[in-house]
Amino acid sequence: MPLMKEAMSKEDFDRAEKGLAPIKKEKAVVPDPKKPITDKELFLSDVTALGEFYSVELVSASRKMVKNEDGVIFIGFDVLIDFLSKDGEKSEDTPKLDGWMVEGEFLAFVRTYRKKINQNVINW
Repeated sequence: MPLMKEAMSKEDFDRAEKGLAPIKKEKAVVPDPKKPITDKELFLSDVTALGEFYSVELVSASRKMVKNEDGVIFIGFDVLIDFLSKDGEKSEDTPKLDGWMVEGEFLAFVRTYRKKINQNVINW
């Protein structure tokens, strides 16, 4: 017993009878979800801007999922980054970054500073 093909519209059937390809269906445009509202969202550009003047030290990073207002889950990391002076000393006036990084930004940060940070402090 042969399997039935999916139902066709009249226009597609007429085109198939003439040996033409069916009319292409329009794809539905799915909008990107809204970003979640977080207190402190960090970006790789924040780290690289300060990384020119200081050396980077990753103190802690732990996975944290945040929902937006529509309930879409965004995966990211709570990150604490210290900056040391170029000679490797920490003082009170050296900056610190503390906040949430979306997973793509965090992975780009890890790739960029792979040899300079301690990856054992990352809680995957």
